[in-house]
Amino acid sequence: MKRICIVGCSRSGTTIMQNEMGKYFDVCCFPETGYFLDGLDNYAARIKAMYRLQSMYSNKVTPPYNFLFKLNKTKDAIKYWTPQLGLKKFFYCITSKEHSILLWVTYLDQLANKLGYSTWVEKTPKHFYRLEYIEAISPKPYIIYIIRQGNDVVASIYDRSLKYPHWFGHENIEFAINLWNSSVNIALEKANNSECIFVRYEDLINRKYSLMTNIQREINLSLRKTKSTSVITRDNEHWKTSALDKASNQKKKWLSLFTEKQRNEIDSKLDWDSYKKIDFI
Repeated sequence: MKRICIVGCSRSGTTIMQNEMGKYFDVCCFPETGYFLDGLDNYAARIKAMYRLQSMYSNKVTPPYNFLFKLNKTKDAIKYWTPQLGLKKFFYCITSKEHSILLWVTYLDQLANKLGYSTWVEKTPKHFYRLEYIEAISPKPYIIYIIRQGNDVVASIYDRSLKYPHWFGHENIEFAINLWNSSVNIALEKANNSECIFVRYEDLINRKYSLMTNIQREINLSLRKTKSTSVITRDNEHWKTSALDKASNQKKKWLSLFTEKQRNEIDSKLDWDSYKKIDFI
């Protein structure tokens, strides 16, 4: 099974990349699992991670957006996973980081295999914070790392926080700046990782065909012969639909949301030096 993980601080960029890969290549595209976002360093985090994975395909569980640890989630995870894994393996998964990671990759492998695919693509943007977990998988998945210009990322995140305060109200300007800086610094640390493919968001929009050709060559992917049936976004994820529909018209946000003084201040805080050192595909 060939595995591909799409990460990056641009939610719209990662969404578009997965959508395009689903169109071009014979791959199985999964909704965001968010499996590693809380970390797997303690019992509670591993229970939450298993609950996330369970909720991807369970009609009985609300899509996993509120991850406060509660007793009922422990019960749900036990009820769902114990019949599939057996009590011994379930115990290993909640007491061992390695077994929990193995559960994630094995579960996606099995789902893709049932659907007739030999390659899957999972996209969780903030998994760039958890690349050590992805790199612990054997054989290592390919990592497609989407990086968008910092000012556009700040504008996009801030705009989304205004439009969808219930989901993203905490994502202020400083949050967006720190997120982008973290993303480019982690990308720079992974510059010599042969499994990492760095993609500019702007290239994804403006030279899509040549970019997909390069990715096909890098990962040795088969072209899709039939229309994809993978469900990548959920019905209530309106911001993702917006990202797909309006991807080429984002510059206006930077100019309309911020004054000239704010733009200069934001620019001064963005780590452009690290961005320029990243070797893009």
